[in-house]
Amino acid sequence: MARTQKRSSHSIRVKQKLPIEVRQAPFKTFESIRHLDIARLERAAHARFEVGQFEAGCCHRTVHAIVRKGKVTKLEVEPCGKPARVTPELKKAIQAARKAFAARHGGSTRLPIAVGRFVGNARGLTIEVFGCFQICIFGWCLLCCTWPDHVTCDFFEDDWP
Repeated sequence: MARTQKRSSHSIRVKQKLPIEVRQAPFKTFESIRHLDIARLERAAHARFEVGQFEAGCCHRTVHAIVRKGKVTKLEVEPCGKPARVTPELKKAIQAARKAFAARHGGSTRLPIAVGRFVGNARGLTIEVFGCFQICIFGWCLLCCTWPDHVTCDFFEDDWP
């Protein structure tokens, strides 16, 4: 039998509508991507290479491309710091932001994708159901990254001008 959560008599929960700013986290493609041996990667059964990183405040998340049979089949994002707890309310806000950004930017690319096409357009490529967002309120932000089955977030102080 599941235990019910007891609230402390020293805390209360207040529901308040507040404006929350959501912006895409800047992504910087590594210069080293230009020096990859594309022909060799297209022949590779398994490979992994760094693509770039999402940058937000003090948090930088490196993105790796996973290659299987000559195609980029998956992207992995390294975690940074201590992850924040993702509540159901926060997850709803992240999903709403993801849908809004997807609608704004139109089409996205589905994985798997040929290594040559991925590397040739890595700076402008939008991969479906993947992305990092900054959610900011009261001078503090969360850098949240989403996948089809998974969401992770990290706190940082907002340094947006």
